[in-house]
Amino acid sequence: QYGLILVEYKDKNTQQFKNLGVVTVNQDSTATTLPELLNAVVPPTDAQLLEFQAILADCVTAQLAAETAASISEAFANQLTTTELIASTSFYAADVVLLTSGFTVSGAGSGSWKQTGITAQTPSQSPAQLGDALLNDGNGNQWALISNGKINLKSLGAVGDGVNDDTLAIQAWWNAVLSALELSEKQTDAPTAYAPSGNYLSSTGLILDANKYQVQIEGDGWGSAFNKVDFIFNQPFCEIRNAALYGATSTGIEVNAYDCLIFNVYIREKTTYGAWFRDAAQSFIQNSFIHRCAIGLYYAGNPQGHSLSNSKVKACTDGGILFENGGELKLTNNFIMGNANYGIKIANNAAAPDPGALQPIPIESYFDNNTITQNGGSQVYNIAGVASYDSGNKIQVTLTGDHEFPVGF
Repeated sequence: QYGLILVEYKDKNTQQFKNLGVVTVNQDSTATTLPELLNAVVPPTDAQLLEFQAILADCVTAQLAAETAASISEAFANQLTTTELIASTSFYAADVVLLTSGFTVSGAGSGSWKQTGITAQTPSQSPAQLGDALLNDGNGNQWALISNGKINLKSLGAVGDGVNDDTLAIQAWWNAVLSALELSEKQTDAPTAYAPSGNYLSSTGLILDANKYQVQIEGDGWGSAFNKVDFIFNQPFCEIRNAALYGATSTGIEVNAYDCLIFNVYIREKTTYGAWFRDAAQSFIQNSFIHRCAIGLYYAGNPQGHSLSNSKVKACTDGGILFENGGELKLTNNFIMGNANYGIKIANNAAAPDPGALQPIPIESYFDNNTITQNGGSQVYNIAGVASYDSGNKIQVTLTGDHEFPVGF
């Protein structure tokens, strides 16, 4: 209604009312709230009035913050899953962070999601659809996963039951890892690619190439299994730990750099190589099991300084370890057994797969406390110390006496 409004306030100390003035409310001045009335008092020069206006402004800000907090509290109380957040049309302020209880159901794939402030996106899009650690809620607001040192494969929607096809979720996970490495000032500070226990199936087969990045992959043990998913490492210091790779794809791990680590990894049923050190040096395989591949381990090109320890290479359909055109192979505490044509074959092959590479003779390979048995071809047991390679294509072996056997044992 139009009219004149007297604006007063009561001083808490003196208990006296103070007249702030009269506000005219008409078609040109339609003040309806207390802040609008105070602003309409002309001129607002009184110090107490200005203080009161500031207090009211703070109250308005606090009210908005309380409303946002209430929405967040409701989300925490109800503990949304990530799929519910994707479908949600609730309002949340930019930069708010929500912890979901799981991806589809509580307890599996929880994650902290932060609203990025990017709006007007296609509503209700999952990380698998966006191909990254991102989602769009039902209003088209975009959210990003906070890594906290690890990017969890299940937080991006992988089911990991060995039945559902996780290809898109796995690819989104890998893209997110590479994006984080791109943004990291030091790649050693970037988050780990973490795969919790599960059987992650790619029905069509998937090769995850680390490109120019030093990727660190970590699972919970051999129960973190990649089915028809293979990896390529192209930079030094790439690592894969505590995982399993199986399924009839070509090569479990291809390494094209030095100082890469394979630790506690089970590789099975690869149709070409379990691991291929194509253009690599100083690699390390520890506590691993290479099983039922065509060739278990293939060292080619110009390999130098490779180490295999506390591991097993077993039942490979062509051979256990093929070591061509290089030197300094160090085998310690391994079981190499039951492989079809050879346990270990050391050779200088001028027709190696990389013809442009140098072709040095194999030199300085050291064996300590290895059991090489039940392989096709010659049998060698408990080798300890390969002393030299001579011009007659024979390796001199020292144990309790001198033993020698042809290259290709």
